[in-house]
Amino acid sequence: MDQFFASYLIELEWLHADIKAALRGLPPTALAWEPGREMNSIGILVVHLTGAERYLVGDIAAGEPSGRDRPAEFHPQDLDVQALEARLDNSFAYIQQVLSRISLDDLSKPGFAHHHGETVSIGWALLHALSHTGLHLGQIQLTRQLWEQLHAGLMFKEQEAVMSVAVSDTVILITHNGMGEGESALQQCNFTLDPGCQLGRG
Repeated sequence: MDQFFASYLIELEWLHADIKAALRGLPPTALAWEPGREMNSIGILVVHLTGAERYLVGDIAAGEPSGRDRPAEFHPQDLDVQALEARLDNSFAYIQQVLSRISLDDLSKPGFAHHHGETVSIGWALLHALSHTGLHLGQIQLTRQLWEQLHAGLMFKEQEAVMSVAVSDTVILITHNGMGEGESALQQCNFTLDPGCQLGRG
């Protein structure tokens, strides 16, 4: 294999590795989460970019029709991390097989992009596959960050709610023990573990 194609596969492998790192540990709810209107989930982005890789390298560069249904790639997908990683691995294996059959002389040859209705070079199709995957890698990483921030915010609110309940229970205990208003009882205990303080004791 020519060094150009070997380097191409190394770059693609790095991109796929970064995508897998962004997928790691995510539950199905995170994979299906869409950050806003007309924005795609992580699961959809992986399905779409692997479909595009197959189309650009297979349909255009290799002349092997895939029967791609591009609009279907943007429908919700019930896929877990393992299934998405398998799609990436299958795509890489296919591209590796295609590149083993073409030469540098083939890069300037034409290939027909039926989705665009125009003829492009095989070299353009291969490079566009890399840049397209890199673009969606960035979106996947940002979407994960947004989901983690949202998830962390929800957890913080839940913790606040638990703390509020705990404080409410403490005030009830203070009143029940006949120590007066909650505020004066708290001042009396001075937020210490003074053995003489009856705060919260039954």
